[in-house]
Amino acid sequence: MQQADMLGWLAAGLVFAAFYARQMAPLRGLAIASNLAFISYASLDHLWPIIVLHAAMLPLNLLRLRQALSLARHGEPRDGTASAVGTTVAPFCDTRPADAVRGQGSPSVHHGLTSSIAAK
Repeated sequence: MQQADMLGWLAAGLVFAAFYARQMAPLRGLAIASNLAFISYASLDHLWPIIVLHAAMLPLNLLRLRQALSLARHGEPRDGTASAVGTTVAPFCDTRPADAVRGQGSPSVHHGLTSSIAAK
């Protein structure tokens, strides 16, 4: 197996692993690793669409990782942006979004939605 093939399979495996991540920070870490692996893989064979795609996604994943870690530490984004998760999902969750990012509690959107409807 050639080096390019091995990098391609590594990158594909990292994307696949990201789908198994249950928390945002590990998911973003795997996404960042897959971006780097895909950029390396595509660079060997000059596959420009793949290079451009993953080079564009890399800073987004880095930003989202930073936000997820900030949310886990402080309970709200430190960059002044409103938490889309907190404003849309929190009313239907059993725990706060920051607790879910930290891995505390077991938020259940379905259960929270069902109980909030039943309470009305």
